[in-house]
Amino acid sequence: MDSTGAVTVSKVTSFTSKLFSILRVVRILNSLAVFAATFVGGLLSGGGQFVPTSAAAASMCFGAAFGYALNDYYDASSDEVSRPDRPIPSGTISRRGALVVSLFCLSAALLFTLALAPLLRLTVAGLSVLVWLYSAHIKRTGTLGNLLVSLLAAFTLVFGGLSAGGVKHTLFPALLAFLVHLPREILKDVQDQEGDNLRGARGLATMLGERFALRLASVIILALVAVSFVPYATGYYNEYYMGVVLLLDALFLWVALVLWRHVSGRSVTSAIRFLKLAMLVGLVAVGLARLNVGG
Repeated sequence: MDSTGAVTVSKVTSFTSKLFSILRVVRILNSLAVFAATFVGGLLSGGGQFVPTSAAAASMCFGAAFGYALNDYYDASSDEVSRPDRPIPSGTISRRGALVVSLFCLSAALLFTLALAPLLRLTVAGLSVLVWLYSAHIKRTGTLGNLLVSLLAAFTLVFGGLSAGGVKHTLFPALLAFLVHLPREILKDVQDQEGDNLRGARGLATMLGERFALRLASVIILALVAVSFVPYATGYYNEYYMGVVLLLDALFLWVALVLWRHVSGRSVTSAIRFLKLAMLVGLVAVGLARLNVGG
């Protein structure tokens, strides 16, 4: 290979590496899941407003990416201890680079709101402020931060509904999303205890003990299982929904049992990953339920 070819390969490799670092810092799969949740919210509310629903989904997706990158910016020091594999402590992106990426994503999120109603534009602006407050301050409060993140995750479905003109059919899926995300956030506190201690964060595991946090997460998951039967039992959702949910609930019960027994760090990591996957499968379940829901 001549020198020109070597330089070209080097540039391509460098570009690919930087792109991969950016995708990691914005948690691209999580951000795309936010897009999907928002879009499903629009479908549940009628599905006849493709342009505003797509714009809402894109805005929420970039808003989530903004939050993830900003969170890494503020957590750079503690991540060196508890999450050294993350982009900043691993050296794949600088702290300043993460901030630049977060501001770009925020700009994109606000830009997409131009296709939305004025009230929804204000909503995205307000959510952006909340995300900044969470990363800079609220996250250190532990429980309040967990509740806020879970509410924001649930609100993506409602926001999608608002973009399509109604929220009635998004409220129950939003409740399920909240009950999936809350135990996941508690488990992440358990996972990040060492880093939380370093930055003075007051997570549940730090304040009340790891055993208490794991058992609380287990109880919330059991509540999720109980609530998941309600729409089918009342005839609101169809058998397609129930078929998917029965499989998920069996796995939820297993996770709840494992957490109640006070498991190892490896099992906590597996539970966190399962709850993320469960949210995506849950979107499929409520999407199938849409086949039986009127406008």
